[in-house]
Amino acid sequence: MLSTSAQQLKEVGASMGLEGADLCNFIRKQQKIKRKEEDKRETDEERKMSEKQLKRKKRAKKEKEEQRKEKEKTFMGEEAEKKASYSKLKKKLKINKGNTNLRKLN
Repeated sequence: MLSTSAQQLKEVGASMGLEGADLCNFIRKQQKIKRKEEDKRETDEERKMSEKQLKRKKRAKKEKEEQRKEKEKTFMGEEAEKKASYSKLKKKLKINKGNTNLRKLN
């Protein structure tokens, strides 16, 4: 028994006046065309899925880069604070050291 689409193609071909081998060839050609269309549709769907996956990967990479930059920014801020406190401490030590020298002179 023919499938619904094959039956429909048979009816269309018969209405066009096709019989026998010509009708069979017509049905085969139409089925081949339909398969190509379905394959193309599947390929397009796969391509769209691949594009979506690529976009997700790019988005994840961008987020990761932003996180790295934020960590680096935080680290640089902490380093700047350390340097500032170190400079203050160094100045205090110089002042204290200078006061000690003055005491020795007296």
